[in-house]
Amino acid sequence: MISIHRLCALGVVALAWISPRTLAGTLMTDPELFTYSPLPTEGSVRVRIDSNSPHFVFRSGDSAYAAFRLPDTHGAYLVDIIAPLEPPTHPAQSRVFYPAMALLSDNFIVTRASDGAAWHFDLPELGLTTVPAYRLTVEIPDGGPERYLVVYTPRDPTTSALPGASASGSIIVNVSPVPAE
Repeated sequence: MISIHRLCALGVVALAWISPRTLAGTLMTDPELFTYSPLPTEGSVRVRIDSNSPHFVFRSGDSAYAAFRLPDTHGAYLVDIIAPLEPPTHPAQSRVFYPAMALLSDNFIVTRASDGAAWHFDLPELGLTTVPAYRLTVEIPDGGPERYLVVYTPRDPTTSALPGASASGSIIVNVSPVPAE
């Protein structure tokens, strides 16, 4: 049975108001039923999100997503979500999956979520990134409540109006320890 608390926490809108599907992947109705790929303790995972990916009706609308199980580790770490421009060689003509994220607890309750303004644009300089991309970085504290990460793109009019906004694209999820101060 679908937990109404979980659905409200993710900001689900009534399915009756959604227009006919353009996404061919499975429409998921409960975050507990998502398939969560494990993230490494340190390193990167590259995923393609497209019309064949599972999708969910978030507060901002229906979006394909990628879901991950956060690593079991001791100490705080950073999760860096990188959405490269496609193709990277012509930024003015590129498309991009503007990233948004929701962090969920063991009980699949949203503990934190990003908004559209949380990401920033990086050019390949100073070795921080190798291609033009939008980034969203979040710190996961040691012993915090988060266990799962869901990456999607806002499907609201504001994000859809952004240059090159795309409902599909590649993302890179990088996990690294918090740098020592």
